[in-house]
Amino acid sequence: MIEAAVHVVIGWFVLPLWIGAGFADYLFHRRTHIERTAGVKESLLHHLMMAEVALPLFAATFLRINAAIVLLFAACFIAHEITTNVDIRYAENHGRDVSPTEDQVHSILEIIPLTAGLLVLLPHFGQVRALFGIGSEQADFSLALKQPPPLWQILITAAAALLFNIIPYTEETVRTLRARRRLAPDLAE
Repeated sequence: MIEAAVHVVIGWFVLPLWIGAGFADYLFHRRTHIERTAGVKESLLHHLMMAEVALPLFAATFLRINAAIVLLFAACFIAHEITTNVDIRYAENHGRDVSPTEDQVHSILEIIPLTAGLLVLLPHFGQVRALFGIGSEQADFSLALKQPPPLWQILITAAAALLFNIIPYTEETVRTLRARRRLAPDLAE
């Protein structure tokens, strides 16, 4: 019962908010001309952050939640937080104006992975406790497939992520690469 409720909250609220915030962030990058400021390196950091959230998302979708997945969630969340810090510092140090509104979008993009992870772990909290030697369960570090959500849910989420995150951020990277090539002859002078 609780696991079904978690799936509904994640599927109909958390993931759409996450995808929407990612798209809003892309629009900020466009508006502040990332290609003329922080450029390719910042854009590649965005792909790294997407990978850091995609890995636990795929794991939660297709693998049984246990101690191994809890550790994966924690490692990816910590990596994402570190990368986020590097990204913001890099953008600001390379002339890209990060507005308070964009910072608010970044806050959403930071807290949503934690929220999603905690929601997913809630019905499996015995495995979280087992990592600390608490409770009656033994920590399970095996990797086992589980029954995934219905295919239509996976396809809709994948299509939304592709349309509003992967394609826009790929366009951003291509735009920054083109700008770097155009600017390269000027740097040689």
